[in-house]
Amino acid sequence: MYLLGTGQEAQNYPFNIAMGQNYSVDVGVGNHLGSSASYVLYLKFQNENDLLPNSTSMTPSPVSPLYEYRFSIPDGKNWEAPLTFSVSKGTISNNQSVAETLMLNGFNFNVNKPAFWDSNSSTFTYRIVCELWLYNTTSNLDQFNYRFVELNLNLTSTT
Repeated sequence: MYLLGTGQEAQNYPFNIAMGQNYSVDVGVGNHLGSSASYVLYLKFQNENDLLPNSTSMTPSPVSPLYEYRFSIPDGKNWEAPLTFSVSKGTISNNQSVAETLMLNGFNFNVNKPAFWDSNSSTFTYRIVCELWLYNTTSNLDQFNYRFVELNLNLTSTT
């Protein structure tokens, strides 16, 4: 699983994001399982206190997904899709920011996520976590695939 920034280069990932401004990356998954597979890619919005997925204990993040992609990939092939996002509504005051509304691919979600100023990194830390789930044909259930990527973000002032 991977993220591609504007221009397809890692250094072009958005990090400092201004409220009300749209940003884009591409998300992608490669299938190397030996057969076709069906996947779900869940998008979760987190602050610095939310737990990331844990590949060691094989548990997904406890944060509820906001958006999902469902797709199938033949063996040896890749799937890619655009991800456009913005913090469309929020506040920054003193040592706290609140991302109130997050837009993902044109859909608005009320998130009301606070973040406190981190003086060590000079950021209000948020992240979009992309969790990969694989359809299990034996149990007929989607199961966490122990893979995820995160897009770290610093919420700045309005544009």
